[in-house]
Amino acid sequence: MIGDARDLCDLLAHFNVNGDPALERARKQLEDMIEGVTTDALRTEEDTRAAIHNQAKAILDAYEWGMGEDTELADAA
Repeated sequence: MIGDARDLCDLLAHFNVNGDPALERARKQLEDMIEGVTTDALRTEEDTRAAIHNQAKAILDAYEWGMGEDTELADAA
């Protein structure tokens, strides 16, 4: 799970073909957020899970990703 997120961070650096600084900032924030976090810690440590959830939410909320409350993805969450 965490390994997949790290792989995704690596891919996002290459997929940012327009050099969008907001996307790069968010990618770096995600990378920093999961540094040192293990899948086992997410499974067994409620405080770690809550902290990662809150940090991820803050990253998403900090940017205009076109995922406002009126979108299908927001409704599914």
